[in-house]
Amino acid sequence: ALAGRVGDVPQVGSGFFCTEAGGASATGAGEDIARVTLSRRAVGYLDDGLGAQAAAERAIDEFEDITGSGAGVIVLGEDEAGSAFNTDGMQTSIAYK
Repeated sequence: ALAGRVGDVPQVGSGFFCTEAGGASATGAGEDIARVTLSRRAVGYLDDGLGAQAAAERAIDEFEDITGSGAGVIVLGEDEAGSAFNTDGMQTSIAYK
């Protein structure tokens, strides 16, 4: 990392975000994640009524269209979780009670 650089992870809306509808966490090309506020975008789709998986997929599709960069996002809704990525691989794991 560059000296004095603040990555996307601690930036609300970029590396993480939540509302009453649910929350999201993202990783990948940090500058672009911060520019498009990827986690905020994904949670916005939950607020609009999409399920967690659909919200994750839509956010990643738009992220790739806007930036051409790679990222992954995990979205947690009220009763479900979803994840999406546009890289060759991204390990995710979801455990349900």
